Amino acid sequence: MAENTRFTAEQVIAVLKETDAERYESQKKLSDAQRLVMLEEENLRLRLIVADLTLRNEALKNLASKKW
Repeated sequence: MAENTRFTAEQVIAVLKETDAERYESQKKLSDAQRLVMLEEENLRLRLIVADLTLRNEALKNLASKKW
């Protein structure tokens, strides 16, 4: 029994492939955005560590340079 359909099987397959490709690209963009956020957070954490260590280093230099 052949049913009358608006689209051929090849057309349906082509649309499904396009949809899968679009979904993959969307997920990739989202994962890239999530990765960017994670890298920005890590960058901020490392900058704070560097700032803290720089202050400690300066304090130790000032302490060591004083004559007791």
